[in-house]
Parts: sequence; structure tokens; C-alpha cells
Amino acid sequence: MRALRGACWAGADGCARSEVARKHALSPAELALAWCNSRDYVTSTIIGATSVEQLHENIGAFSKPLPEEADAEIEAIFRCFSDPTKVPAATVR
Repeated sequence: MRALRGACWAGADGCARSEVARKHALSPAELALAWCNSRDYVTSTIIGATSVEQLHENIGAFSKPLPEEADAEIEAIFRCFSDPTKVPAATVR
């Protein structure tokens, strides 16, 4: 996911991914981890927490199913920004 830090996947307020998370009552971290967990081809997910609070949030994300609508919205973001190296500079946060 680090490669997608441009436009959509950045996590700054107003970005598409944050909007999807907010719409489905998830934090951006919960959305990202739930998405990874919903993929059959992902065999392990590395979490990064710098506080006990973040650790609890990350672990809790694995018990939250990814809503089908959120999954479809994320797929639309990926289709829009499938190659982050080609995102127009004006849209990068």
C-alpha cells in the first residue's frame, strides 16, 4: 500500500479512501486491514502500530467484515489510480 501514497491512497482528509472509510464507520487503518483480510491471496498482513491504542485498533480490524459496497468503492479507486506513478501532480497530497 505504501506505493499508493499518491492521490487516492494517501490518508489525508478529503482523499477517496478516507471518505470510503468514514462512510462505512471505519478508520482508514481499519478499512485497509479489513480489505487486506478479505483477499484470499493475502496470506499475512503486517500491521504497524506505534501505540497500544493503534495496536488495539489494528487487531480489532480483523473482526470487522469489509462491506460489499466499500469493497466496490475501493475497487473503483484502484481502477481510477491503477498506476500511482502516472497520477497528475496536482492531485497528489
